[in-house]
Amino acid sequence: MPRQDWAVYACETTTGRIAAEIPFVNVNQFTYGINNQGTGTVTVPLGGNGISTADIDELTQPWRWSWAIAYKDFVCQAGPVISEQMTDTQDYTQVTFAGIWKLFSKRVLLPAGFTGGNPATTAADTVYTNLAYRQIASSIVATSITRGPVPIVLPPADSPGTDSASYFGYDLNLVADALSNLIALDGGPEIEFRPQFDPARHNYIQWVMRIGAPRLGQLGSPWAWDYGPRGAVQSLDFTRDGSQMTFSDYLRGAGSQYTLLVGTGENLDLVNAGYPLLEDVNGDHTTVVDPDTANSYAQQWVNTYSHPVNTPDAMVRVDALDLSGRLTGSPTLDQIAVGDTATWTVQGHRRIPDGTYTYRITQIDNGTTYDAAKLTLQPVVEVS
Repeated sequence: MPRQDWAVYACETTTGRIAAEIPFVNVNQFTYGINNQGTGTVTVPLGGNGISTADIDELTQPWRWSWAIAYKDFVCQAGPVISEQMTDTQDYTQVTFAGIWKLFSKRVLLPAGFTGGNPATTAADTVYTNLAYRQIASSIVATSITRGPVPIVLPPADSPGTDSASYFGYDLNLVADALSNLIALDGGPEIEFRPQFDPARHNYIQWVMRIGAPRLGQLGSPWAWDYGPRGAVQSLDFTRDGSQMTFSDYLRGAGSQYTLLVGTGENLDLVNAGYPLLEDVNGDHTTVVDPDTANSYAQQWVNTYSHPVNTPDAMVRVDALDLSGRLTGSPTLDQIAVGDTATWTVQGHRRIPDGTYTYRITQIDNGTTYDAAKLTLQPVVEVS
């Protein structure tokens, strides 16, 4: 895999206009996933064949500039520069950026027409009614980018729904928190901000807001990988974590003592199958005042953690070649998206029994070399 297939760009955060291509050394680090802010780190050589002091000083101004890591015409990750670290004994500097979701941790959810001042007024309240959850998520972002433009492409509007959400100015809700809370509801949508080159202007980058209904990705399994010498899978790691398992969740809402609002959710299927009762107390939503909302958060927590979390990690070739450089029929990095499912044929693995499994891709990271990427997987059919 040639290093020349990879590139790093700096663009204006507010417009997406690419201003420079950035030289780099070492493997660029990136991550992107479902409901995941994502990050990127680039090692930039200084002086000589690297970048000048003046250029690096300008192009690492936090938030003003966004950086993007691209594999050919596919943008792996892009977003605002957050930090830089350079040691005087080294001839390079490391620049870290975040996915565009990070920008919304610096945005308060206020109406587009709010002109400033004390937000503890009804004029600073934002209310969405008779919408689907995914449309509420889109509307939250639409409201925010009206107040401060960013090149985000929103999905088409949905038909009317039955859900509502109110954000009061006096609560000073951050947009990022509002999205995270929406995701955490039972039936809440999965979200990804997917960077891409603007199809109409290739020297611009934009972010497409992908919103699930409620999940992202294709529902079938058109992708396929093989574990073994004739496959594009270089390694397949396996982790099983039951530390957060719970069959009954109690969620602390607003209030105290006998006025405390408590949301509840449960799934006792495994208890009935012989598991011990496992309960949890959740303190992530202590400002909730609506009982139905509290119950929804609690039920979603149980839905997520009523089984152990199995997370196989696959290191795959980004060009879909096998160890001998032959085409395998597996997808390349630019073809897959987080949320997609695929069949994985496993033979001769020391932990996972031989067979064909369906795994869902929940996160994608850089590999340890230019020719690899790491996929975090979620079993659709449980691996025993």
